[in-house]
Amino acid sequence: MITPINITIHTAELPAKANGATMETLEQRDFLILLNSTKSPEEQKRALIHEVLHIWHDDFRRTDLDQIESERDRETDYLLQEMKS
Repeated sequence: MITPINITIHTAELPAKANGATMETLEQRDFLILLNSTKSPEEQKRALIHEVLHIWHDDFRRTDLDQIESERDRETDYLLQEMKS
């Protein structure tokens, strides 16, 4: 059985290096995605895909942050390329 999730998306001015961030609320399976409002629409789209992939892969239970980011960056690039095809 698939457990339903809730995702809330907001834009906010984040540090320049951050394109986006995702947090799981105290009630598991509720997520907040923040997109950096200072980034271009294209950068925000990429960040949204990247952050949703963190949710899809349940990365919040992992501790190998560098590996996680590398995997999600590659996957995001792949999906964006496929969307252009």
